[in-house]
Amino acid sequence: MSINDPNEPSHGRSNPYPPPTPQPWPGQDFQRYPVVPGNGGQYGHPGPFGNHYGNPAPLAPRGVVAAKTPGIAVLLSFLWLGAGHLYAGRTGAGVAFMVTNFLLVLFFLFIPLIGWLIAPVMWVPLFVVAAVTASGAVKAHNARWGITGL
Repeated sequence: MSINDPNEPSHGRSNPYPPPTPQPWPGQDFQRYPVVPGNGGQYGHPGPFGNHYGNPAPLAPRGVVAAKTPGIAVLLSFLWLGAGHLYAGRTGAGVAFMVTNFLLVLFFLFIPLIGWLIAPVMWVPLFVVAAVTASGAVKAHNARWGITGL
């Protein structure tokens, strides 16, 4: 039983939708379908948004997405942690790495000696993690859009 089955019991409710009308598929007799007014005497399709017989409108063309390179993501991550993630479209991770980098810069600038020793030691592993994950995010972005060859 389907939702559009006219033989299905209505359980006391009236069906507000009429049964589907037949659709003109190739090879069928088109003479039983009326001419659509304003369409130059052609059968069926009245315009770009479907027709009176329930045929769907043509699909819109898919947008063009530029390829992104993992090397650019790594370079951006080196310049400022999180920039590579923003380039790859991962905003949440990018903002988290940027805030962490900002705190490390403040620690380095305003806490003499201790900040100068600890901030670079903390930045190096964070850079490695940011570079690897940003590169993976760029590869995932390219794969999601069907871009190959990079």
